Amino acid sequence: MWVSKKKWSDLEKRVADLEEIIQDQLVLTNLDSDKISESIKDFIAHYHEATRDTVPKSS
Repeated sequence: MWVSKKKWSDLEKRVADLEEIIQDQLVLTNLDSDKISESIKDFIAHYHEATRDTVPKSS
């Protein structure tokens, strides 16, 4: 599946926004911020791995 650069950029922004929302909510629950950051990084790494072949190559 091919995704346009604009759609990919929009998707990356949405993921970043979700990361910020999750961080804010988890901080409010007094969870360990290092553990939270590691979990989010793992999620993003798995996401990028799963969608690696869908990213358009730079022209």
